[in-house]
Parts: sequence; C-alpha cells; structure tokens
Amino acid sequence: MATHNIFFAQTSGGHNGSNAIVDDSNQFFLDLGKSISFATLDISDTSGGPVLLDYGTVDGITVRIEDAEGDLAGGSEANTFDVSLFHTEDNAYTEPKTASVEEDLVDILNVGGSTDTWGKTWSANDINNLKIRLNNPIEPNGGGIALKATFVFVVVSFTISPVPKSITFAKGRINLSQGNITL
Repeated sequence: MATHNIFFAQTSGGHNGSNAIVDDSNQFFLDLGKSISFATLDISDTSGGPVLLDYGTVDGITVRIEDAEGDLAGGSEANTFDVSLFHTEDNAYTEPKTASVEEDLVDILNVGGSTDTWGKTWSANDINNLKIRLNNPIEPNGGGIALKATFVFVVVSFTISPVPKSITFAKGRINLSQGNITL
C-alpha cells in the first residue's frame, strides 16, 4: 500500500476569519463561544501539494490535525467536534466522524485511517477536489475552545493497479537496438 499526502492551501473560517493554515506557525480555532462564528471550518484547495493520478484504488483516508488541543475551561471531559470529507461525485460531505481532544497538546490527531474509506469509493477527481469540514464543536465544560490546532492535511492510502503483463500488436514489428524487454 502506498500513501499520498495532500496539503491544503485555503480555509474559510479560522482565527479572525484569516487564512488559518498558511504554515505551521499559525493557529486556527473551532469554537462556538466566539462573537464571530467559528462553528464550521472548511478546508479546501489542494494546490498546496501534488495531485493524485488515476492509477490505483483508494484504501483509506486519514485526516491529520497537527498540534491539536482543547481548552477544557477547568473541566475534565474532553471536547469533541465532527470531521467530514467532501465527496465530489456525490456533491456532499460524508457522514461525520466525531473526534475528541484533551487539554494537553497532541502532536498529531488522526481521524479516519489507512483502511477507512469514510463509506465512499474515491476517484482521483474526488481526491483532487477534496475538502475537509470541521464542525459541531462541543465544549462540555462550558467556555473554552473546542479545538486549537496549527495545520491540517490528509494522507491517502492506495493500492496501485497492476500493470498488464502482455503487449498485443495488431501488426508491425518491434526494433530493439539494445537492452531487454521484460514482461
């Protein structure tokens, strides 16, 4: 199984409405308690990384959230939020996966996994137009911030389609000046 990283270049929402994930020195917030709504954070535009060619089967998708932490406002119950992926073919987001975050900083918070397809079959077009939605923050301890983090990206795990082991020519010939042909 091979993997492919997709880095995102734009977001709507985030800290003070700014482009929240320009680099790993910025933070973004997912919080219902702010005067400006941060309840939904859509991350899109995969121009920050290479695109996936149509050469395999997607086995799973992992959303990776770097430097994730929650402000528990003195409580002990973890904050939660939902993560969904936009599926271009269906023109809709997947069913959400609920993630939880503690007060202590987590280097990488993984949602999904290398064998989790989020209930969908993914084409190269779906992957190349992928969006991530972080929404529905719940802060059970009252106040605080449901999620603070610095960067979001996905890892797409895929299996490369086998290459046919035969070549058929209707007519003509092959001239090989040197080397080998291996099928």
